[in-house]
Amino acid sequence: MTCADWQESDRLMASVMTAFGVPTGEIAVGGHGSLDGVMLGTFASPRIEASFDGREIRAWNVSWGAGSGAITVENSYLDVTGGRFERGPAALLVDGRFTLGSRDDGGDEIDASFELQSFPAERVRRAFGLTGYDINGPLTGEIRLFGQYGSPYGVGRLTLDGPVAYGESFASATAGLRFEGSGVRVDGLEVEKGGGYVTGAAFISWDGTYSFNADGRDISVADIDAARVDQAPLGGAAQFTVDGAGAFDDPRYEVRGLVRDLTIDGEEVGQVTGRLDVRDGVLALEAEAASPRGALSGSGRVELATLESDLLLRFTNTTIDPYIRAFRPDVSDGLAAELSGTLEVAGALRDMEQLQVVASVEQLGLDLFGYAVRNDGTVRFALDRNVVAIEQMRLAGDGTALDLTGEIGLDGRRLALGVSGDAGLVILEEFFPEIRGSGRASLRAEIGGTLQQPLVTGEAVLDGGRLRHLSFPHSFENLNGTIVFEPSVVRLDELTAEVGTGTMRFGGRVDLQGYEVAGMNVTAAGTGMRLRFPEGIRSLVDAELTLGGGLDAPVLAGTVNVRDAILLELFGATPDLLNFGADEAVAAPAPIEPAFPLQLDVRISAPSSLRISGNAARVVSSAELTLGGTYSRPLLFGNAEIESGEVFFEGNRYRVTRGAIAFADPNAIEPAFDIEAETDVRTPGQTYRVTLGLAGTMDRLDFELSSDPPLPEFEIMSLLLGNIRDPQAAELRTLRAQDASRQELFQAGAARLLTTPLSSGVGQVVRDSFGIDTFQITPSLVDPSTQQSAQLLPTARLLIGKRISDRAHVTLSRTLTGANQSIIVVLEYDQNDRLSWVLSQNEDRTYALDFRVRHAF
Repeated sequence: MTCADWQESDRLMASVMTAFGVPTGEIAVGGHGSLDGVMLGTFASPRIEASFDGREIRAWNVSWGAGSGAITVENSYLDVTGGRFERGPAALLVDGRFTLGSRDDGGDEIDASFELQSFPAERVRRAFGLTGYDINGPLTGEIRLFGQYGSPYGVGRLTLDGPVAYGESFASATAGLRFEGSGVRVDGLEVEKGGGYVTGAAFISWDGTYSFNADGRDISVADIDAARVDQAPLGGAAQFTVDGAGAFDDPRYEVRGLVRDLTIDGEEVGQVTGRLDVRDGVLALEAEAASPRGALSGSGRVELATLESDLLLRFTNTTIDPYIRAFRPDVSDGLAAELSGTLEVAGALRDMEQLQVVASVEQLGLDLFGYAVRNDGTVRFALDRNVVAIEQMRLAGDGTALDLTGEIGLDGRRLALGVSGDAGLVILEEFFPEIRGSGRASLRAEIGGTLQQPLVTGEAVLDGGRLRHLSFPHSFENLNGTIVFEPSVVRLDELTAEVGTGTMRFGGRVDLQGYEVAGMNVTAAGTGMRLRFPEGIRSLVDAELTLGGGLDAPVLAGTVNVRDAILLELFGATPDLLNFGADEAVAAPAPIEPAFPLQLDVRISAPSSLRISGNAARVVSSAELTLGGTYSRPLLFGNAEIESGEVFFEGNRYRVTRGAIAFADPNAIEPAFDIEAETDVRTPGQTYRVTLGLAGTMDRLDFELSSDPPLPEFEIMSLLLGNIRDPQAAELRTLRAQDASRQELFQAGAARLLTTPLSSGVGQVVRDSFGIDTFQITPSLVDPSTQQSAQLLPTARLLIGKRISDRAHVTLSRTLTGANQSIIVVLEYDQNDRLSWVLSQNEDRTYALDFRVRHAF
């Protein structure tokens, strides 16, 4: 027959049997499906033989899923043959006899075999009414039971795959079972956990008592769920021994353990030993840890029912900063802390209102970026009724003596703190890593409000402080003045400092919102500051600057008046105009990004104060510029005009007659040049005035050469490179093949290219040793005194120059090899901006006196 509700069918059958004089109770079984069979015998002693195929079968408070098999019901026994029950991946195979009620004949209530395939342990516990065994996971194995339901006998072996026992997960667990009537004995228990193993044995009595022992070896602490801290992972290998005997409602056991090489977020703690003893509802504990970073010991007791505790922890010369960073990674690596002291805990661990904690630190050492402070006297903290009270805390160090008292409410996070004493400015490095500070500040402040919105009132008086930003070559020396703290505002009152031997005065305010800067309006006025910024420039400036906005978009604005600025070397010791970019480029160090995206809007005024001064160049110019963009990507706009100047190159003195540099690129600092310079090149019997023009940007720079008397460009270039030839033959050389002329130019340029690094180094040594301004060895691969220009005849010219005054300069030049080794001596004197004269001894030992008059049309 097919039945939609087996429970209703059983009730109907029980009613029929009762109606025929055989009182029969119903069987607690549910489900639906088919039942095909026969009932034999009498109503008083029936025998039912049937096969079943059901769905959603439920019995003994467990849903078994789908089931099939054969049953026989006789003499209040249920015999199951080939029973198979499946629900999802779980399967239970049953063969055996089960009583359907209490027995008066003394017969067994159960005599059956079970095979479990990934069968949930929770269903077995419910079927047999087992409570207090918090073990879950898929069971696989076989069990043979006989005897009474409440005290069965039998054997079996089960395996749990990925079980979870009392909240702790394991890889696997296997054990043999022996049912002894009064309980079950667990033999050969093997549990795999964290790369290690736990072995043991136990006896569990049906009356709620137990006895057990177990040993664990090489278990990874990182895989112990009860010890897992996501914010600071633990490491190490644990081993333990545990044994106990008692009742489940009054457990007793003892655990003795050892953890080798314990780490917290990779920081070494060392070897830890401990003991836990649970009896009479009380957990007693002892623990010790030792490593090169210090020693820690603890002991105490905890009431398991109420979690009332009495604990004592002792720290001895323990370095704690690595463990602080494990939980707070934002704490700087520049902080080091070591302490010795005790921590006492009393009260209910589950109720902060009832918890009392007293910390007493006898020794406390703090080191912040090399700045050390220590406790002056015992430091005492107390936690009572959710309020942390700083009863005594005094820190002392080089320039530091701070007292801190007050309370912090943990429930409402209210603050009531007082700070007084002297503090070293090095503490700023903890909050601003790009800042270095020294000196001290006298501090008197009250801190109220909440932890989220602190309100500070008081003042800090600076005396002889020093601050420096890592990206700036100058520091703020002799910081003096007062910083006033008002609720949500910091004011700078008459704060002064020395910058580059000049004076800078600060003012304004900084608005705060909690721990963040909400807005700024800080002014800085500096006078007479001698700066070494940017690199290679020495300047004397005055400045009026304002820092405004918030940290998300701050703006530095104002004006900088350049009273004097000198660029020490434009081209280096020996300029090489033919060799732009030949030296390997040296990457500039990446700028240190500020803590906020600083916008720039600074006007720079330099009236006749920008100078280039060195052995290779002397230039005076004016500029009106605007510095914009951001700190990481600055932009420059405006113009610079060269008023006067001269550049020395290959023995020639170039006079700058016109010069302008414009900055207009909105994407990068890209100067555009428009410069004209002239020089006089002397040859036997003739002086040539050469004019050189430069126009364009650095990547697209156009040259223009001309001379008076006029010469072809390659002849002009040859003269500039020291290839002095008979000027009477210039026309003949012009008529020669262009290839020969290019060859001569190539030979002169090649000689410079090959020897410039050597002559540059030699020249630097000679200038430093003898106090002259110019020393050059100008090589050539062709001898100007010979007509065999196609033949490589190496030669060189020695040039020595000395500036006698700002208006007078003398040059001596001699050819070192070749047929003509004559000497050229030139004395140049600038009478004024319009009149100059030149006295020279030429190669043919003649003398010449030239006068120059400049007239602008």
